[in-house]
Amino acid sequence: MEKMKEEIKAAKDEMKEAKEEVKEATEEVKEAKEQIIEAKQEMRQASETMKEAMLAQKKKGEKERAALAAEVERVEREIRSRVVTVMTTALAVVAGLFWQTAINDTIKTFIPISGAWQYELIVATGVTVAAALAIYLLSKSTEERK
Repeated sequence: MEKMKEEIKAAKDEMKEAKEEVKEATEEVKEAKEQIIEAKQEMRQASETMKEAMLAQKKKGEKERAALAAEVERVEREIRSRVVTVMTTALAVVAGLFWQTAINDTIKTFIPISGAWQYELIVATGVTVAAALAIYLLSKSTEERK
């Protein structure tokens, strides 16, 4: 019987040790759970921070794209304006050449010039004054419309 009592006591001691080990393991599990919860919270915060940073970067990119698009549009308008100006000038030159021929023929019809350069000078001065007056009047009417 003594032996049995000792075995029972030994079994009780082993159970106490096992209980202590279970208790320690339970505490370690609790600490691990707390660490996992803290890690999850830190990950959520990091995720939120990343989302905010990405959103800010996206907004910045959108602003830059909008500014670039506005600049491209401005340059396109400027190019169109320049092309129209060049085409208008070319058409004006063509028209001017036709007018030159018409004016020369008209002058030769009404004022026969036979090698006298003085007459050519007088006619060129008159035509220049008339052209300057026409340009002045045209620019004045254009300014009034604006």
